[in-house]
Amino acid sequence: MVSVASISQQIWDMKYRLKGPDGNPIDRTIEDSWRRVATALADPEAQAEKAAWAERFYEAMASTGHQANRGSSDATAVGGAGACDVAAMPPHGPSSRGRLSHALPV
Repeated sequence: MVSVASISQQIWDMKYRLKGPDGNPIDRTIEDSWRRVATALADPEAQAEKAAWAERFYEAMASTGHQANRGSSDATAVGGAGACDVAAMPPHGPSSRGRLSHALPV
């Protein structure tokens, strides 16, 4: 499990951690949130490449200490990755591949 400041943990829990309708957490850890968002980001990729891209997106978030934002938490909670594009990044075409390419190993 990644080590984060106590205040970061509290903010993640209050604002960004995916919880069910009953308020119980679905994401047990920040890594669970990263995995959920990475999977949603990889969804537009070809079926044969989804798992590999999900892992690359996850590693990019984990290696940069990605902090969740409103788009990250809302995006997969409503079943799509579109809302994840909240950061200012140059367009890279229809693939999600470019979204975190600056952090992905070549």
